[in-house]
Amino acid sequence: MSRDTNLLKRAFVTYVRPIVEYNTCVWSPYLLKDIQKLENVQRYFTRRLFCGCSYTYKERLFLLGLETLEIRRLKCDLKMYFKIINNLVKIDSSKFFLIGPVTKGTRGHGYRLQKRMFHNNQLFNTFTNRAVDCWNALPDQIVYAESYAVFSGCLKKLNLAEFQRGMSSEM
Repeated sequence: MSRDTNLLKRAFVTYVRPIVEYNTCVWSPYLLKDIQKLENVQRYFTRRLFCGCSYTYKERLFLLGLETLEIRRLKCDLKMYFKIINNLVKIDSSKFFLIGPVTKGTRGHGYRLQKRMFHNNQLFNTFTNRAVDCWNALPDQIVYAESYAVFSGCLKKLNLAEFQRGMSSEM
């Protein structure tokens, strides 16, 4: 009944997005068609909010202060990586990650992860592998954050668009 953009955005963020993002660390699409189908939920919502305007999806997200769902899933993975590596959850990190040797004077931080080798794409795109490149590209001050809250706050300010796979021509 309302056309108030802020009210509708809050309703979307409160009621719809949690359903779409439920358990993303366990399941996150890796096929481009699936990434785009999931993104279409938010794309449709933003298009309806700005009906009659010729804004692109990227512009609509900027105006609403939202991120793509793909970026949100990536950040969720990175946050879980941080929790596992820093023993903030009761999960043995050696069962999930191969942490590379810490060598002084080389590029990158001391928590560089190595991708596991699998024989099929399904396993290659599991939680343990899908965000490794992004994790290894994070700056030292983020990876070595003193707490989860600091890490999460720094991650909010970081532009991870280069790690996005499912961008369409509308973006």
